[in-house]
Amino acid sequence: MNQIELKYGCNPNQKPSRIYMADGSELPVTVLNGRPGYINFLDALNSWQLVIRPAIPRMGFSVGYAPPE
Repeated sequence: MNQIELKYGCNPNQKPSRIYMADGSELPVTVLNGRPGYINFLDALNSWQLVIRPAIPRMGFSVGYAPPE
């Protein structure tokens, strides 16, 4: 899947946003159920930072490590 259409808010008159890879490659995520929203992806990406930060020193990276974009 090259892009996912995201609902943007609860207003049905709003245009949807979308998530895609800039180089056109496959997305590294899979939607299992439903239609995700823009805020859902922001929450997921910010939550991932909370999960990965404590693991960074155990993975052998310095504390200032930032995952590649």
